[in-house]
Amino acid sequence: MSQAGSAIPAHRPGDVVSARFRVERFLDRHGLEENYAVRALEDGRPLLLTLIVWPTGAAALDPQELESWKAHGQRLTSFRHPAVSQTHALIVIDEESRTCLVREPVELEGKTLPELLRTLGRPLREVEVQDLASQIGEALDAAHRLGLLHLCLSPRRIVVLTDGDAWRVKVTGFGLYPKSLAARFAEPGYLAPEVLSGQPCDPRSDQFSLAVI
Repeated sequence: MSQAGSAIPAHRPGDVVSARFRVERFLDRHGLEENYAVRALEDGRPLLLTLIVWPTGAAALDPQELESWKAHGQRLTSFRHPAVSQTHALIVIDEESRTCLVREPVELEGKTLPELLRTLGRPLREVEVQDLASQIGEALDAAHRLGLLHLCLSPRRIVVLTDGDAWRVKVTGFGLYPKSLAARFAEPGYLAPEVLSGQPCDPRSDQFSLAVI
């Protein structure tokens, strides 16, 4: 993962976040999101932590949406699919008003879709597009069957790992934003119109983002 932006990261190696994760190194920044390689204090497991640095210091949500986001995060931790980066924890608001998504560190093993395209130096072949789109679609379908929406899908949230001559997809970022915050802070070029306008969302909202990608 390449670093983006020049601001000083919120955390340094050795810092402990939410009393559960020790920072090993800063990885990169995209908008409000800072990514870190961390280890769980409980079992030493290597993980990736995405910290949301809110402009106002905390996520601004009404109580109902806040509770819905927390419930969504609880369901995410039990969601398993081979094409999804497994969520270890979604800490919606911790004791210091931080929001953190902690998950399987697939970026440390593979490349995001933009990185893959830069490395290839050529457009994807039709069969490659079909393969990647099918894997992403299967991941979204499995999540939708459990009532989980992504709502901020974009190319950098798709990680591609090499498995021999084949590619394996890992979709990341599930649960990172609820609808109102996705409309304000996620990459707008990939968001469905109903997300941007604050209208009710359903699986078609994620399918729109996949079609744009």
